[in-house]
Amino acid sequence: MASALDSDTPRSSGLVSAFETLSVQTATGSCRDGTLLRQVECGAYTAGTPEESCQRIGVQLCSNCKLVKYCSKSCQIAHWKTHKADCKSPYMSTSWTTSWDREGRSPAFVTNTEDPYSNFGRPIYVWGNLPAMDCINVAKNEGDKVVSLDLNLAFVASGDLRNMMTTVNGLPEEYKGKCKILLNDLDSVVSGRNTAILFILLSDYGLEIEEAAELCLHLQYSASLTQEQAKYVFGRIADLFSGGEMDGCHKEIKLRGGGTLYISFDDVREIVDMITSRYPISKARRSMDSVMLAPSRRDYVDRYLFALHPPHRVGEMRLRRTGVLLPFSASTGHFTEPNRLLFDGSGEWLNPDSASQLSGWDPRLVIEAGKNNGCSPDDISGCLFFFVKQAFMDFAKRVQRFQLDIHITSTNAITLPKLIEQRRGHLQHFSLAGFDRIETSNVMDYIMDIHELIGTWAPMLNRGNKHATLLLSTMNWLAWREDAQAQFLGKRGPGLLRPIMERCASYLDLDLQRLTQRANNYTPKFLIMLQHLDSFYDSSQSFRDYCTYRDLSGADKRHGLVVKATNSVIPRGVGWPLSIQPTKMPPYSKDDWYLLCCLGRVHGHERFLELGVGK
Repeated sequence: MASALDSDTPRSSGLVSAFETLSVQTATGSCRDGTLLRQVECGAYTAGTPEESCQRIGVQLCSNCKLVKYCSKSCQIAHWKTHKADCKSPYMSTSWTTSWDREGRSPAFVTNTEDPYSNFGRPIYVWGNLPAMDCINVAKNEGDKVVSLDLNLAFVASGDLRNMMTTVNGLPEEYKGKCKILLNDLDSVVSGRNTAILFILLSDYGLEIEEAAELCLHLQYSASLTQEQAKYVFGRIADLFSGGEMDGCHKEIKLRGGGTLYISFDDVREIVDMITSRYPISKARRSMDSVMLAPSRRDYVDRYLFALHPPHRVGEMRLRRTGVLLPFSASTGHFTEPNRLLFDGSGEWLNPDSASQLSGWDPRLVIEAGKNNGCSPDDISGCLFFFVKQAFMDFAKRVQRFQLDIHITSTNAITLPKLIEQRRGHLQHFSLAGFDRIETSNVMDYIMDIHELIGTWAPMLNRGNKHATLLLSTMNWLAWREDAQAQFLGKRGPGLLRPIMERCASYLDLDLQRLTQRANNYTPKFLIMLQHLDSFYDSSQSFRDYCTYRDLSGADKRHGLVVKATNSVIPRGVGWPLSIQPTKMPPYSKDDWYLLCCLGRVHGHERFLELGVGK
């Protein structure tokens, strides 16, 4: 039992929810009747009209799968015939194993001559692959003074919106300064998606903030929409980009509260093709399935599933099949229109098969948000639905309350400072030496000379703010240093690797002695342990050697910036303490390691660097 709520309570009255009560003006919500989803619904729905389904809140949790909630025992019994397939799924068994293990063969990622962590599908991430970052971190930097400070923030290779939203949501509610944000990405599809979502969320066209937030989370993460959602969204987005096929999109849009969304990028042909396309939902689903459920990638998916708790396995596979981000109890049958922001103009799925809606967020925070809205921690999709909705709402409310402008561009991160220097278009609102934070994502992974990146952006930092910081990150530095990976220790001596294997095995609840006695080292347990070894390996010396090799210490003499010995904005590694270098890896509990590294797909070798303006 999850709650003491009366099982006869209808959805629209007396909800215990983190979301405020608002008058709904449209039918663009997630529920079958078009209303907003504020708590987990009763799972007893039918394939027919909304009137034939239960309209109450779920208060009783299925004791076996812990994924579906019901308003009453009678609804649970009535729904068992449908629910049985999930509740008794093979994935729910603690003895479930991978396809290669069942079939007695080597896994494809071992026999494949390509990179064993290679992606399948389109090589573009329209979702994040690292937890969102607060790029100001007020408490550790500007502190109380930030309330009255004017701030200029640059996200020069933004990917999606998560870092910008998290940063703005980290500002105090009483912030009174003027905030200008530069949001750039080289990929015109990414920039076009960001523009469309911000336009729906922040422009005042009849949707209340909660309605817009719920709609935008589906635009960001769901492969299909309801008919009402699609009808509302794509007419407005088409108007936004109309006439831009030849000359690009150069517009100024007034936002809630009086701020401005400045849009300026030259190539909108692909995003226009996407939003004006006419392929049916059947084609979109076939395309998504061909990537997310590709038979040739079964071993890659199984490798991820094997380390998960059974309910999380079931939830992952449901999300791969439906593509709709909702609580597990919720029906997806009324999501019958393709989300054209996740498919190209011909209906081809944009994401690689490794893409995950969860990877852009901290699963620990996601689960807490879910609990606040009656969601079981085992229903990670439901938790993520409520978390992302709240993040969009908080962001929209701050935009409405703050003096905040957003400038969207789509150009190369290296050439962007030159456009600012030339005061090109709406970039005239920015000036040299004016940015308080410059977040460069992992651009450093894709250029040979790191000083090309640092040198172009160093003059843009606000030297009058001692906390001004250039933020760098790297995910691919291992390719430069063989000793960056734990398995390197095995070449230096088998005894060096043993303590790391023991700690990893203890976190995975594996018997290391039995594993290493097996002649077949392709057993799932052994391979999963090898996959996660890097998160238990202290590679700090290897990373210092990497930084020396790339001459990061030269930033002081060449650009007047200092590599911070201790980060003050973002921890050096995902989930690490901010102010100290961990002495034992990973620097968090077994439960946190599971959520971050197994469920959230953090590898453990991601690193973040900060270059400051000095004293």
